[in-house]
Amino acid sequence: MAYISFQKNDYFGAQEIGLQALKYLNQNDTSQYASISSNYNTLGRSTYHLKRYSEANEFYDKAIIYAKHPSDLSEYLNNKGKAYEEAGLYNQALNTYSESIKNTTRNSSSYARTLNNIALTRWLQNPKYNPLTDFFTALKIRQKTNDINGLNSSYARLSDYYLSKNVDSSIFFAKQMLLITENTKSSKDKLIALRKLSLLAEKKDAKIYLRRYLTLLDSLDIANNDAKNQFALIRFQSEEHKSNFLLAQNENIKKRNNIIQLLFVAVVLVALLVFGYLLYRKRKRQLQQEKALEVKNTELKYVKKVHDRVANKVYQVISEVENIPELDKDQILDKLDAIYEISRDISYEDISPAQEDFSLKLTAMLSAYKSAQVNIDCQGNESSLWQNVTETSKAEIFLVLRELMTNMDKHSEASVVKLQIWQEEELINIHYHDDGLGMVEEFKFNNGLKNTVSRINSICGSITFEPKNKNGLDIQISFPTF
Repeated sequence: MAYISFQKNDYFGAQEIGLQALKYLNQNDTSQYASISSNYNTLGRSTYHLKRYSEANEFYDKAIIYAKHPSDLSEYLNNKGKAYEEAGLYNQALNTYSESIKNTTRNSSSYARTLNNIALTRWLQNPKYNPLTDFFTALKIRQKTNDINGLNSSYARLSDYYLSKNVDSSIFFAKQMLLITENTKSSKDKLIALRKLSLLAEKKDAKIYLRRYLTLLDSLDIANNDAKNQFALIRFQSEEHKSNFLLAQNENIKKRNNIIQLLFVAVVLVALLVFGYLLYRKRKRQLQQEKALEVKNTELKYVKKVHDRVANKVYQVISEVENIPELDKDQILDKLDAIYEISRDISYEDISPAQEDFSLKLTAMLSAYKSAQVNIDCQGNESSLWQNVTETSKAEIFLVLRELMTNMDKHSEASVVKLQIWQEEELINIHYHDDGLGMVEEFKFNNGLKNTVSRINSICGSITFEPKNKNGLDIQISFPTF
């Protein structure tokens, strides 16, 4: 009941019930250590949310004493470090986080949680410190392990970091946080995300986010009050039943014990039957969903492969035939043969590309779209720029730029295309501009552009289209090197 009260944001009620529970727990019985440590942790978390950080750490210390499993020990140490962090005791927080991370497995959700907190504390301690590497490492781990609550925390920290550096990025991660709360159903986290967006978004959108924030805040207050009243009534009824029970015990203890035993057996049997049935239904539904998702993902994978590996490659060859007069027949046949091989092996997993100079590969691709009618100028495409970029990121960026060039050649009627590539700290920035028709306001993305956005998101990057430019189209791409 203490944990349920805590989940319902009734922190005083959780403290009261948790302290009462200690009377019924035997601290000399090792079989009860898990319950004892969990109860002390709930008391610590309730006290932490009441902003009494020193008292919270006293409860965490007791939880640590009774913790036997490394994952529990890591969690309690992490919670203790968080209390130090909120109290502004950053050195103590970092020391505690270091002990916590030793009890985790690398690339686990627990490891990502503590790594994210270490980076945050170092940044709070020294605003000049760059926490992005650890932030993004934690984010990737949480994405891989599908740690929904962890993803919510990562997006919140990234939004906070970019608040004073890049408002667009801060808004992007706040929106990701809001999207995650639809899965976690966490009203508290949704409130935080809506509050960020109401302060950061443009005036029109900010009003919408603010209304949603106030509506959710009112409903949350009502729900919390209902929960508090409900548990107050339960506690009152429990005391009343306890008194009646003691009186009945003196009158007919044998009859009571027999009834309790029969009821207990019946309840256990019914519970087991219900639990087994629900577990069977849940597993069956899960298997159906997994199968459907597997089919859908397979279809999407092949659609993207056909589009990126075949369609765009064919269009690139067409552009070369149109724009390079000296291209001989053997070269064309070689390129068509390569496309045939790609088509034949489309169902196989991608083979890692041979080590080659990415800047030269990019230049060759861009040159295929250059003609007497279209001038392409690329600045900053140096070999040194791409040295620290992962092969996965380079492969995705190559496909993204080829898609943009194909769309330009098909639709934009542009005569000048400019690409600027540069690095800022651990981010690679690409600015694309053409003087074509741009995008109409009601423009809808085709599969190629949808894949473009998906690919940028897959490498933790961002892409911004500016279709309202009267002088053509501007696109800004940014992604981390790691």
